[in-house]
Amino acid sequence: MAYARYLYQQRCRWVTSDVIVQIRLNDGQRREVGPGNSLAVIRNGPYRGYLLLSRHKYLPGGGSYDPTFVVRPDGRETLRVPGSEDDEEAVADWLEQNGWWAS
Repeated sequence: MAYARYLYQQRCRWVTSDVIVQIRLNDGQRREVGPGNSLAVIRNGPYRGYLLLSRHKYLPGGGSYDPTFVVRPDGRETLRVPGSEDDEEAVADWLEQNGWWAS
């Protein structure tokens, strides 16, 4: 999916997680953004251009979960989408409640 001057790809990397790669369109330079098992770009609002990535995380006492994060294009997590660790619909609900959309 393309946004402005970048194309983002989700590529197979690890057993528990894929990796998100950013490609600069004007020269083809590639760099890894970080782990992600889903990928969408926020298209409007204060996080316009940021990524929505689900990331595999481990619980301190054992087990794992896959919450969705708002991630800056440089790979830094900004916030975890509330409820996304338990409910796949939480991301769509969160976007809708704020009047934002992502693709």
